[in-house]
Amino acid sequence: MYRRDAAPEKKSGDILIYFTGAIGDFLLFQPLLRNWKKAFSESTIFIAAKPHVSALIDISYCVFLPSDDKRLRPVFAPQSSSVNEAETDTEFSALLDWCNAFHTVLFVSVDTTGSVRAFLNRLTCNAFLHPPFPAAGSDVSAHHQALVRHMGIPCDDFSPDLRAVCTDLSENIRITQDPYCIIHPGSGSLKKNWPIGHFIEISKKISSQINVLILLGPAEIERGFMQRLKPVVSKHVLVICNTGLHEVIHLCRHAAFYFGNDSGITHLAAACGTHVIAVIPEQNRGFWQYPAYNVTRLFAGDVLSEPSVSEVEREIPLKIFACVRSGKNKLSLT
Repeated sequence: MYRRDAAPEKKSGDILIYFTGAIGDFLLFQPLLRNWKKAFSESTIFIAAKPHVSALIDISYCVFLPSDDKRLRPVFAPQSSSVNEAETDTEFSALLDWCNAFHTVLFVSVDTTGSVRAFLNRLTCNAFLHPPFPAAGSDVSAHHQALVRHMGIPCDDFSPDLRAVCTDLSENIRITQDPYCIIHPGSGSLKKNWPIGHFIEISKKISSQINVLILLGPAEIERGFMQRLKPVVSKHVLVICNTGLHEVIHLCRHAAFYFGNDSGITHLAAACGTHVIAVIPEQNRGFWQYPAYNVTRLFAGDVLSEPSVSEVEREIPLKIFACVRSGKNKLSLT
C-alpha cells in the first residue's frame, strides 16, 4: 500500500476514488466506503469507475464518474506510458490541479506502475494507492480494513451488506407471487465456471418444484449459453439477458435462493441477504466474507469436476424455504 500525507492544514474537502475493479471487487470494497462515509459525513465522494458498477455507486450515495473521463486521461490512457511524456501536455497540469482540489485521492487499482506512483508524488493532497484485492487465498476484508485503520478511520462492521440501501429500485419488473430461484451460470473467468451442462441439469431437476430465473450477461451470451439453454426454457424456466444492475438487485432481493459461480452477481446476491449457494475455487476462499447464515460455500479444487450435480442438489434448500409452487401461474416478467 502506498501513502502520501498532505500538509496538516488541509483538514476537509471532497474525496476522489479511482476504482478499476469489477462488480464483485466493488461489493467487497463497499464496507470500506461505508466506514469512510461515516468519517467524512460532510464530504462528497466521487468515484471514477467502469460503467457497469455505476448502479452500485449510485446506491452508495456517491457521485459516479466514467473511468475514461478525459480529466484522468494523461496518466491512465494507454498512450501515456510515463509521467515524463505526459508532463509536456497541458492536460497533465489540469489533472494535477483538479486532483489537488480534493482532500484525498485514492487509487484502488492493480496498476502500481512507476507512472502512477510518480503522479501521486506530485499531488499536494492526501494520496493513496490500494490494490482492490489481496494475494490469492488472503482475507480481502482484513486487506481493506488495514487501509481504513491506516487512515485513522474507525471501522465497525466490515461485512458487504446492501440490505440497508437496496429498496425496490425497479418498479418495471413484476414477478409472479409463486416462489422462484435465480441461477447465474457465468462469471468473468472461464476458470471459475462450473460446466454449463451441470447448470442445465440442475435447472431441469428443480423446475418441477420451483420457478427458475436464469440470468445471462454479455460474457455468457458471447460464449453461446443462450443456445445451450433454449431446450430448458418452459412455463417455469425463464432466461433473462443483459438486464440492468438495479433490476438484478430487485430480483435477488425477492428470490427464495440463488445459485451460481464465484462472480460479481453472486457477491451481489449475497450482499442483498439472499440465501446463496456458490461454487468457489479453493484459491478464492478468502474473498468470501459473508455471514454463514446466508451463504453455502461449495469449495472446489477444480470447478470442472467438483462439486458433482448430486452434491449441489443436496444443498438446494427447497424444503427450507417452503418453495411450493401453485402451478397456476406461468413465470413471467413484465
